Amino acid sequence: MKIRTYVNYKFTDEELENLKNGKCWCGKDKSQFQKGMRVFCSPEHREIWRKKVMTWQEFKNEFLRKHGEYCDICGARNDEKRMQQLYEEYKKEVEELKVKYQDGIIAEKLLKLEEWYEREYKRVIDPKNISEWEVKQYAENNNIPFPNMDDKRIHFEVDHKVAIINGGDEFDENNLQVLCEECHRKKTKNDLKIARGLNSKEINEDEIKINMDNTINTNTTNTNNLDKFIEKKEGDNKND
Repeated sequence: MKIRTYVNYKFTDEELENLKNGKCWCGKDKSQFQKGMRVFCSPEHREIWRKKVMTWQEFKNEFLRKHGEYCDICGARNDEKRMQQLYEEYKKEVEELKVKYQDGIIAEKLLKLEEWYEREYKRVIDPKNISEWEVKQYAENNNIPFPNMDDKRIHFEVDHKVAIINGGDEFDENNLQVLCEECHRKKTKNDLKIARGLNSKEINEDEIKINMDNTINTNTTNTNNLDKFIEKKEGDNKND
């Protein structure tokens, strides 16, 4: 099954290397750039590059812009005359504003670009400036596994030294201990063996040790309760 990639890359390693070296992706150096062009040699090559790096959202929006006037199945359209008229009026007003203020808009853009370009360009092409967030976003967009810090932590759980099922007090702090998930899993398995009344010889000494180490040293009462419980279980089994 093919996996969605969300980002479409159509450039070669050579084209990317050209950009890193201050050239246009096509290989032309800055002396061959058209006037006003700083990253790409011409507006045409700038647009071509945009198509070489396109997210699914951009690709989808462009397709809708070109072909989204009607539904390919039922033929539904957005072709109401009034809506079309309003849209044409809107376009006309925007175009008039653009023509009227284009010199000022371009001047502001050039001023901002001149101040920002050199600093930003060097920052963008330096691998040291790639942030953790950018690495994570790239991984998510390309279905690449990204490490989870929480998965690397040791998770601790509260355990009853003498299990409740084996007669331990649920709310006695002296009967509680902190175990990692793996040790808790092993101890619970042994607690269930004891609860089923298995003969203590059938339980591996290393397995029973994890149940008893802290209990013996910290709470004699709990130890005695466990001993009595095991004796009772074994007695019940003999009677059966």
